[in-house]
Amino acid sequence: MEEIIITFIHGKEELDLLLPNDIEAKEAASLLAKHFQHAYKGMEPPEIEYSFDQKQWYKADPEETLEHAMIWDGVFLRLCKQGRSSLPTIYEGKDEQIEELVERSDDYVWKMIQ
Repeated sequence: MEEIIITFIHGKEELDLLLPNDIEAKEAASLLAKHFQHAYKGMEPPEIEYSFDQKQWYKADPEETLEHAMIWDGVFLRLCKQGRSSLPTIYEGKDEQIEELVERSDDYVWKMIQ
């Protein structure tokens, strides 16, 4: 087991935490929510989102370990409600954007390949 140092974003705070990388994302989310229980009281078990630059956020598969989700030293973590993000993630609206690009590709010399 290795330990990783992540930056946990909680409200307006950023905390550097040491976590084992061989635990599942759902377990890490549960531990973090339990520690900060006043902020997550009455909430279904939260999910973990992670980012490398705080601009694009990715949801971690709850069944995957942090290591397999590619959550390593220096990654930013935050908790969100199940099924939705507190901030935009890279996947939100992606299907609509692709459809729009495909429709507009008829106007160009090149074609969008799906």
